[in-house]
Amino acid sequence: GYTVHTVLEYNYVLAVEVNGSVVGYVQTEQVFDSAREEVAQRINYAGAGEESWTVEPSYQIAVGEQVLNENQMADAILESSSSEIQSATGLYVNGELVAVTTEGDRLRQELDNMLAPYQNPDDPNLTVAFNKEVRCEDSIYFTSTLVPVDEIIGKLHGEEQGAVYYTIQSGDTPWTVAGSFGISVDELQAQNPDYDFNSNSGFPVGSQLTISQAMPYLQVKRTLVSTYQETIPYETEEQQDSTLPMGTVQVVQEGAEGLAEITQQQVFYGDSSTPSETTIIDRVVVQEPVKRIVAMGQYVPAENIAYLSDGSTLIWPVPAYRGISRWMLGAGGKIHGGVDIRANYGTEILASASGQVTVAGYHWSYGNYVVINHGNGYQTLYAHASSLAVRAGQTVAQGQVIAYVGSTGKSSGNHCHFEIRLNGARQQPRDFFPNK
Repeated sequence: GYTVHTVLEYNYVLAVEVNGSVVGYVQTEQVFDSAREEVAQRINYAGAGEESWTVEPSYQIAVGEQVLNENQMADAILESSSSEIQSATGLYVNGELVAVTTEGDRLRQELDNMLAPYQNPDDPNLTVAFNKEVRCEDSIYFTSTLVPVDEIIGKLHGEEQGAVYYTIQSGDTPWTVAGSFGISVDELQAQNPDYDFNSNSGFPVGSQLTISQAMPYLQVKRTLVSTYQETIPYETEEQQDSTLPMGTVQVVQEGAEGLAEITQQQVFYGDSSTPSETTIIDRVVVQEPVKRIVAMGQYVPAENIAYLSDGSTLIWPVPAYRGISRWMLGAGGKIHGGVDIRANYGTEILASASGQVTVAGYHWSYGNYVVINHGNGYQTLYAHASSLAVRAGQTVAQGQVIAYVGSTGKSSGNHCHFEIRLNGARQQPRDFFPNK
């Protein structure tokens, strides 16, 4: 049992060899592979002068020993393989080695200086970084790759790509130009806000278009987290109430807006005060909205209901009326086409039955008036209104407010002129409402 016990306690690692000699130890094969990739990157970055220089590290299982990380192992492999190397600082952008210098401190200081104007240590909601992942690595690099730090600093402040322009030629359209550069017309328009591509003169020949702006090599990216409050609108619930007169609306419960706290994340580039991206990262309801509840009157007295042969009903359109000034007179309705229902100015006029509003407008004689087609051969008309509450094409329910009593058009005094028509012919309203 002792032998087995001892073997299990051994710490197995990988011994890395170059040209038959062990240069160090790593914990796993993944660390070895990463170190080998880092070595290859530094060799490739060194360029043509080192093309013939190759190193093929290998590994075997060993016991114990101090292990190195991938960067330390890359240094060890290079140190054992070449004399044309030295300690320096490599600048990595998005994981790629882009420059090597002996003045690492100055390089780091410059990177800090680029971020400093945008930082605010007192604001925990602000994060300042570059738009690319940037790191400096003190390691072993080929002497031939060293460059003055000022050259690297110039690169940091330079452009990754210059602006691209295009001069409009005869026969060009926004679509052909955008297509030739692989962008959409909307993107082209956004780059050229002074032009209106939709107007006839918005694409003048000889004018210069911006296809894309110059892109700086490095941009400062500010990420700001902030919170604000937003109201939540309340819903309205309508409840039918058979004890309230038809057309009456009574508030049972007042509605109240709710409140939500929104946490957003905004990303700004460079000196811009306009966010490039805004993301809602959290939404907490601080106060739930209170539903507004209204009772809709459904009660209609018997004398206000007319029963039609198809089982449907018509209701008296002005429940709060004061009297009748005249009924329909004369054969065929030649003298007067309906009933004049007196009421105070602004009294509600209700739809006599449900249907579709075919007319909602003004007539020299009727004034403001509404015509509803009820779909069963019946139509009703309501005239002289002070104002209308519906529009043509709208579907209305029986008892819905459609207008308000007035005296517009050919009228003397506030009243609602009400007509009932069957298949286009005027009917005597008194035959429908004999108890009025």
